[in-house]
Parts: sequence; C-alpha cells; structure tokens
Amino acid sequence: MKGSQKKHDLRFSIVILVAACAYSGVNAMEKSYRPIEIRFGPFDVLPMLEVAESYNDNIFFNDIARKSSMVTQIRSGFQLALDRKLNRYAFNYAFQSQQYHASPRDDYVDQYLGGQTHVEFTRRHRMDFDASFVDGHYQRGTNFSQGVAGVQSIKQPDTFQQVFAQTRYRYGGERAKGNLEMVVGVNDLTFTNNRQRTRAWDRTDLTVIPGFYYRIFPNTYSLVQMENVFVDYKNNNVRGFANPDYTKQRYLLGAAWKPLAKTEGSIRLGYLRQVFDVPRLQGVSGFTWDVNVLWEPKTYSRFSFSINRDIGPTLGFGISRLIESYGSSWVHDWNSRVSTQVAAAYQNVDNRGSGRHDDILSFRLGANYSLGRWLGIGINYTYLNQQSTFNALDFGQNVIMFYVAGNPTMSRASPTPWQHWY
Repeated sequence: MKGSQKKHDLRFSIVILVAACAYSGVNAMEKSYRPIEIRFGPFDVLPMLEVAESYNDNIFFNDIARKSSMVTQIRSGFQLALDRKLNRYAFNYAFQSQQYHASPRDDYVDQYLGGQTHVEFTRRHRMDFDASFVDGHYQRGTNFSQGVAGVQSIKQPDTFQQVFAQTRYRYGGERAKGNLEMVVGVNDLTFTNNRQRTRAWDRTDLTVIPGFYYRIFPNTYSLVQMENVFVDYKNNNVRGFANPDYTKQRYLLGAAWKPLAKTEGSIRLGYLRQVFDVPRLQGVSGFTWDVNVLWEPKTYSRFSFSINRDIGPTLGFGISRLIESYGSSWVHDWNSRVSTQVAAAYQNVDNRGSGRHDDILSFRLGANYSLGRWLGIGINYTYLNQQSTFNALDFGQNVIMFYVAGNPTMSRASPTPWQHWY
C-alpha cells in the first residue's frame, strides 16, 4: 500500500474516488502473465494499446445541463526499462484520447511523460525517484467549471500542464529493526487556457514527510510520520481572490504490514492541523486517518477496504475541502481467463467557507476475459451520484464501456495518472 505517496493533483474528486477504490487487487491476467517485453539491446520495451467505446448519459456531471454521448477512447504508449541487479530505471510515454460523438468541442488528447528510478546504493541506503509531466485537461462540468454556469461559460475544457517530482530515501536494511525515511515532493499546476478565469488557480505544492519505521514482527512495522504540505497559489494578485495559501501538518502513528495472515496494508491515525497565510481564514484541526487493507482469503479472490480523512485544496467553492472517504472492492478470478470486479465508495466533502457540502456515491461492476499475455477484452459499468447543498450541482451519471487491451498486464502497471478501465 502507498498511503503516504500522494500526488496532490486536482483531478475531479469523484473520478478519483472511482479510480482509487475500484481495483486495489491484481486481476487474473496480472497473476498469470508477465507483460509482453521486446528486447532492445540492454533495454526492455513494453508497449500498450487500449481501445474502448462507451456510452455516457451525463458527460457534464450535471442534471440541469444534462447531455449524453457515445465516447470513443484510445490510450497508447510504452515503457523503456533497464534492470541492473537491484536497481531499475524506467521511462514512460502515453497519450489518452477521447472523442465525444455528441459534443466535439470536448474532444481531447492528454499526454504523459514520466520516469521512475529505484537505486540501492548499499544494503542500508535505498532511494526511489519519480518524475512526470502531464499535458492534460479537466472535462467541462468538473473541478473549476462545475454547474450549469461553468459548463456554459467556457467553450472548451480547461487545459493544464502539471509537473511532479518526488524522492523517497530510506536508511536501514530491509531486515533491520529500524528504518528512517524522508519523502520530498513537488507538484506544480499551471492552466494553459481560459486564463481570465483559471489563472487564479495556478499553484505549487511542496511535500516533506520524515518518518521512522520500527519492526515489531517479521513482516510488520510500527511507524511515526509527520506529513508537511505547503500549498502556494502563484497569482494572489487576482481581483476578488481570497489567497488560500496554507500549510498542512499531519502527525501520524500507525503500522504497515506485508502479506500476513492473508492480508496486507497500513493504518495511520493522527492529528491534522491546517494554517492559512491570511490570518482571517480559519483552518482545520482535528483527527485524521487513512486505512488501507487488502484481504486475500483465496488466491483467486481479493477484498479491499479503505477509509481516509484529510484536507485538500479548493476546487473553486470556499477555501479548502475537508474530505472523508470510504471504499471497498472485491476482485474474483473465476478461472485463468475470466475475472470480475465489484467496487463501491462514498465520499463526504465539506467545501469550507462556502456552505457547500457534497455526498458522493460511486458503484462499479466489471468483467474481463483474457486471451493471453497479448490481449484482454471486457465490459464495465460505473454509476456516480452527487447530492449537494447547492442543488444545482446534483447529478447522477451512468457509463457503460466495452474495451480491448493489447498487452493488458502492462496497461494495469502503467504509472499514467488516468484511471484504469479494468
């Protein structure tokens, strides 16, 4: 589990909700097959290609501005990897394209460039580095264009460029009693169109997380962490802008365990404190937690459960968002080729300073059929529902998708920021 590895991006919260809890276990193809690798000198090239056709009955996430459309989706890319003993180096490129048959102005092509490195200098010194660049968009009706006014006021979706980098350094042997860890990350978001409205939301987040792990059982560590996040909006001189720069600390105690009695996961509990740079803005303080547990009673059946309480940046309503989320999923392999997934999640969001509260429910069903290492096909259905104190933001959405995936194991392992289809 990666409870402390958070990329503080601004993807719409309900889309993240489905993506985060829908598939926390591996599927049949991942357990049975390795991805297809093409040898190129000392490198391994892992290609991927996914094509899907779906029907979305509410592409703007709003019942008043409701519009349905067939959607053609293509995702393709590759990974170039090099393994050297205990070290690994990888470079990734991918693009994702969607064509909305009933709304061509919402068509897009998002692109991702990224690199990951794992280096073990000695038995006691290990480092992971992850960096990425995303040229992406937010669909109309999400994030900073929610509601009828947001959908109608912009002709095309908001586009952005996002730069992310994170280093995780760990001191101590893997079997040592104690380990020290330091995580440092930066996430920079800059909008590239609709600047009269979006320039106020350009921001940079800096994350610093020192931690200590102490082995209490062979596969179990207790942990102490202090999660620091510094959120800086880059254009505080915009007229009417409240300057919601803030600092967040989470003081966390907990435990993390590798496969143990058919489970693995992490539990972190602690105290949350948020302080705004502008004294008149009131921050949040109180209890915080995140729990992620994967239970595998059988090799072919996996259950997951996750809960979280944390604060995040505003999406244009109020000064920040206090979020409580709950998710569960079940992945079952009926045989070596057929697997199914069921996932459900609930999220309560307090848009602080605006009087807006949202209750968001998601549900997903999926079935996959593997034709081998090289091809997978499937179907999934997703339902989203939001009930808000701002009634104009209420909506329900149904999406059904058919897909074909080449080199499907690689598709599942890709580090791209888009939610997986299966």
